[in-house]
Amino acid sequence: MKLDGFGDRKPRQLSGGQQQRDALARALVIRPKVLLLDEPFSALDKNLRGSMQVELKQIQRELGVTTIFVTHDQGEALSMSDRIAVMSAGRIRQIAAPGDVYRRPADRFVASFVGNVNVLTGGLLERRGEVATVSVGDMRLEVPAAPLAKLAIGDVVDVFIRPEHLAVTSESTPGSLRGTVTAQVFQGDHIDLYIEIAGVVREPILLRAPGVAALSSCPAGTEVGLIVGSDDVVAFPREARA
Repeated sequence: MKLDGFGDRKPRQLSGGQQQRDALARALVIRPKVLLLDEPFSALDKNLRGSMQVELKQIQRELGVTTIFVTHDQGEALSMSDRIAVMSAGRIRQIAAPGDVYRRPADRFVASFVGNVNVLTGGLLERRGEVATVSVGDMRLEVPAAPLAKLAIGDVVDVFIRPEHLAVTSESTPGSLRGTVTAQVFQGDHIDLYIEIAGVVREPILLRAPGVAALSSCPAGTEVGLIVGSDDVVAFPREARA
């Protein structure tokens, strides 16, 4: 636990991370068959939380103990787990590997709950086996057909697109969505762009642009085109809205 030399200290003399390692040691020393961790890092600051996640994952791998990790932090769930159970109102909505939960959510709740996502209005154009084609403005996107099995061609659907799967292009690019940048937020290694698109979404959508070039190339008020650079797009039947 990397706590050599701390045996004579009182609990109050240990840092938050040291206290967490001490608590983990006391849980592991009895050699449990299953280890239950309920929000173990909730009281830690961001940097310490990150280092403890790495340490705990290494310890768990070395000991090979099955661990149930309860958390409301989606990033923590994705980074710590081999399998994720997403729950709502006491019911499990999906159990799968983290990548599958993120890339292929089982329903619209999971798609909305795990990670950031834009929900755009689209239409069902066709179904071909396990793949369906939907339209979003002038864009044509292929999505899993299973969630749309009960819909008729032409029905309205909600299309879920992750911010990192969108890219900026010229507003005249064929098949792109035209929009207007309303705000940009510097996030260090990327820029969050908020883009207003009439007719397909009520609120400005979020686009995650890597690097810092977007700061100068896409100031507020810029007219841009948007394209989707990933196959990880899903659609679900339109949900009634107030």
